[in-house]
Amino acid sequence: MALPDLQYAIQGLESALAADAVNPQPSYSVNGKQVSRNEYRTSLIEALEGLKKQVQAYQPYIIRTAHRAGT
Repeated sequence: MALPDLQYAIQGLESALAADAVNPQPSYSVNGKQVSRNEYRTSLIEALEGLKKQVQAYQPYIIRTAHRAGT
């Protein structure tokens, strides 16, 4: 996934979490299937963390090694 797409997806997940914080929906059951608010929030947070890790992979990094004096 391209960096702009990752950033757009992150914004969407952050918006969903913010909307849930402002107007939390209760857990409910649909056609015998249980929908848990906590599981929903957890899945959003896990997806957000995963996308942020992918964005970090795009960032430049420096590898540092130990340098011993006199060698």
